[in-house]
Amino acid sequence: MNNGAVGHRRWLLHPTKLNFATGDTPRANSLGVFLSGSQSFSGDKVAWPNSGYIPYQLLPSSNRWSLSFANASFANTIVSMKNKTTGQSYSVSLEAVRPNYGWDTIVFKPSGLSRSKPSKDQEIEVKVKNVKIGSTEKDFTYIVKIFDPNT
Repeated sequence: MNNGAVGHRRWLLHPTKLNFATGDTPRANSLGVFLSGSQSFSGDKVAWPNSGYIPYQLLPSSNRWSLSFANASFANTIVSMKNKTTGQSYSVSLEAVRPNYGWDTIVFKPSGLSRSKPSKDQEIEVKVKNVKIGSTEKDFTYIVKIFDPNT
């Protein structure tokens, strides 16, 4: 799968979008995102996986994680990830930044992070540094808690 821009995800998680439409055939899918209606958003970023608890089954199958912020520049951004449960750090590769899919987004892939059923909850710390918003730089740190909902 070659979807470094994670375009559909960016539109579906766009926090001010209110209405969507979808259509499917056996060979194609269409997603309508330019529909009327919007809502306010009081947060600042949108991450996937999000901070907090996430069942391991919902981890991205492409292993592409993302963080979006309105009108951001990710030109000098550095992403690091560490398993706070085991102490393991992951090397992270960045996808090319692609505009025009909802908010500006950085997409990153941790190497060695398992998507398998965990024997116990795993706390993954994500640090995204040097995000330029206007004339200032901002850092984000959040914890993704991967768990098995059947235990």
